[in-house]
Formats: sequence, structure tokens, C-alpha cells
Amino acid sequence: MRLWQQAAAADPVYGRTFDFEGIPYPNEAGSNVLRAVAVAEPTLDAVANRLRAMPGRRIVVAGHSSGAALAVSTVSRIGTSETIKLISLDAGINTELPPALGFFPITHLECWSAAAGDVLSFGYRRAQALCKDSLFVLRTTRCNTPICLHYSLVNRGADADLTFKQSRVLDHGISGGYANFSVNLDWLAHSK
Repeated sequence: MRLWQQAAAADPVYGRTFDFEGIPYPNEAGSNVLRAVAVAEPTLDAVANRLRAMPGRRIVVAGHSSGAALAVSTVSRIGTSETIKLISLDAGINTELPPALGFFPITHLECWSAAAGDVLSFGYRRAQALCKDSLFVLRTTRCNTPICLHYSLVNRGADADLTFKQSRVLDHGISGGYANFSVNLDWLAHSK
């Protein structure tokens, strides 16, 4: 997450326009997003308090994969605001999480997934089920696998033939999906 945050902040276009803050997904939570939210609660509270203290400022809260649960939880702590947009990158939003009060998915939620020809991203179907007509798709020709597409939403350098097993292998605490890291913010460029 630090790698993504540093690269996003250094981006020549978006680094000047946005302030980026990354909340790392707690490794000890595994795939249990409810546990991840519970473990990250102090951080989520602190981020929500900082964002709440910026009335009138346009805020984009994005989450990739299971990290989208942390984004949803952060938004739910902020409360009603017309200036907040939640972006889910390849779904990962757990329907067990309570929706934010005053948050309307039609106007406040944007879902992104990826496709390369007939190959769909790992989370494409979940994103499609969640967002229906509000699903945006980044098209690429450089990925050959669903898991490459999944990681390509945040990492342009994801291995074209990345397998699910390779994406789980941690090397110095970094998932294989982040190898050859090059930040991808294309979804932000095309956000509505």
C-alpha cells in the first residue's frame, strides 16, 4: 500500500490534484473483510475524522479488491455528504457491511473492472452484480489472465500471465500482483 501511495502522490498529473492516503489491508484478516474492518477500525476512524473536517472538499475514497471493504467502512463513518465518491476497483465490497447513512449507490458509487478481449478480470462478475449499469471497464491488451486484469487496475506492471497462486506469494511483504510496480490511475482519469 505504501508503494502505491508513494507512486500515486508522485504522479505528475494526479499528485498535484489529489492527496493520496493508503490504508493497508490487515494481513491477519485473510479474506474476512469484516475482520479486516475490525482490525483497521482505529485507522478508519482517524481517516474519517480527517475527511469529515474538510467540508465542501470533493473526496474520492477508493478501494481495490478486499480493500474496498475498508473504503466502504471509511465512507460509512463520514456520514452524509454530496462531495464523497466511493470507487470500488474490481468489487470486493461485502454486502454484509452496513451502507453509509445518506449514501446513495446510484450517485455516490462507481465500480471499475478490467477486460482484455474475452478475458474478464477476477472480480468482474461481482462488480457487475453490484453496480449493474454503473460498471466501467478498463480495456487492455496486455493481460492474459483474470488475475493480471485484477491487479492491472492499480499496477500497470502486473505480469501478463500472472496466476492466482503467484499473486498470493509474498516477497518481502508484497503480493506478486504488485511485482514490477507502476501505478495505474486510469480509472481516476475516467471517473465520472
